[in-house]
Amino acid sequence: MKIAINFRSFIYSMAMLIATIFACLLALNISWLGLILLLVLVFAPIITVFLLKKRPQKYKIITVGLSALLCFVAIIIFFITVYTWTPSQIEDNVYKVSGSVEDNFVIDDERVVVLRNVRLNGEEVSGKIKVYVIDDEKFFSLIPIGDKLEFSSYVSVRKIVDGYKVNANSLRTNVRYLTWINAENVNVYEGNQTVLDKINCYVKNTLIDCMGNQYGVIAYGMLTGDKNEISSTARDMFSLAGLAHILAVSGLHVGFLTSIVMFLLRKLKVKKELNLCINAAILFVYCVFAGFSPSIVRASIMFLIAGGATILGEQRDSLNSLGFAATCILTFSPFMMFEAGFVMSVGAVLGIVNFSPIISRGLSKIKIPDFLANAISISTSAQLGIIPASVCFFGSLQLYSIVVNILLMPLMSVAFIAVFLALIISIIPIFKFFVTASGFLIKIIATAAGFCAGLPLAQIPIYATGGSLLIYPLYFLMGDFVGCKKKWILSTACATVIIALLVVLLVVG
Repeated sequence: MKIAINFRSFIYSMAMLIATIFACLLALNISWLGLILLLVLVFAPIITVFLLKKRPQKYKIITVGLSALLCFVAIIIFFITVYTWTPSQIEDNVYKVSGSVEDNFVIDDERVVVLRNVRLNGEEVSGKIKVYVIDDEKFFSLIPIGDKLEFSSYVSVRKIVDGYKVNANSLRTNVRYLTWINAENVNVYEGNQTVLDKINCYVKNTLIDCMGNQYGVIAYGMLTGDKNEISSTARDMFSLAGLAHILAVSGLHVGFLTSIVMFLLRKLKVKKELNLCINAAILFVYCVFAGFSPSIVRASIMFLIAGGATILGEQRDSLNSLGFAATCILTFSPFMMFEAGFVMSVGAVLGIVNFSPIISRGLSKIKIPDFLANAISISTSAQLGIIPASVCFFGSLQLYSIVVNILLMPLMSVAFIAVFLALIISIIPIFKFFVTASGFLIKIIATAAGFCAGLPLAQIPIYATGGSLLIYPLYFLMGDFVGCKKKWILSTACATVIIALLVVLLVVG
């Protein structure tokens, strides 16, 4: 049976990088097996190209060679990160700690402070330290961002890799140490805020002042992805309703932001080239504001590629753009492969690219209007793309997520845009009531999330391992990018292999 697979250079490089990163993790635990697999992954594709065809197409040779080079770079960065994450002389012990306050918040009645520019026993160390404060009595609520703290306490060093468990969130936030202190044992010194500190403080304080703490912190999470001050009850509520993605900046937020900017620039009749440059600058600032969340970086790269293709008159290729964005991220930040936000972001786009056209065609056949068919197909396919990652990282399936997102997506779009524009207008004090008004939309979304979370069987627990991510190759085979007369045979065979592997992993686990 002849199988035609539409070759995508960056999908190939992304797949190679994913396999290489997992091989690196295997090498840390079973060194000889991991090293053998790494050698196979780096050299086998190059040898295969020359063995299968005397004169392979030039772009495929370049793709394979570039992929091998990028994999080599990722391997180096992976092991350098593992062995330099914390200095060898730093271990769990009592230290004299000093640092500047980067974040200061209360979560579930517990005061947490994050310090940057950390010094242990007077020596500067890389990374940040998260401080849990005991017996606060509201003293720390008066300490602004930028002030310097000094205290002595027992410091615990966070490992980035522990067996097969990877603390990707610690890497992304750069929090390398943990400690617990009593408020009365801390010395506080006046410090300075950075420009970014001032912007963050203004946005957060404005939202909380105008919307109240409950909805203000949710709105702040929607804009920045910072969920630190959102209570675990509220986060669980959004998660059970299948709306957790709106509290983590993603391609959805990039779409909202760029739609605002592009609409305004079109009205001003700005040329396409300048339009793209302005959007690129705004997206870069937003990435900085959101702490370079992997999902927003992925979405920004894909938007810029699409915009560049339009200007050059080239055809857009969403699948290859996804591969390019993921390749860039994984090459220089290989541990993002273990970050839930990154995997769910890539999975959502893969779901949209693979399933949205198929679902849209099916809905059109039953005479559903195009605008509604497109909305349903995009939301449904995105949720299908998220399911394997959700099962892998959270061990659960949100039963109503597809329906809830279809119903609430228009409202979420309006809410994001309203809050964003209201914050800009609120620079003039008399217009702060616009922020208050936009808070009603946040309240409606939160109320809807609470209602859906309370429905029977809102969340179905599923015991799974990382093997559930093997479903993504099956998604690829089921899409329009693989063409064969009896695709169902290929898909069934792939599904059988995946199920067998999952059973083995569950038994071994």
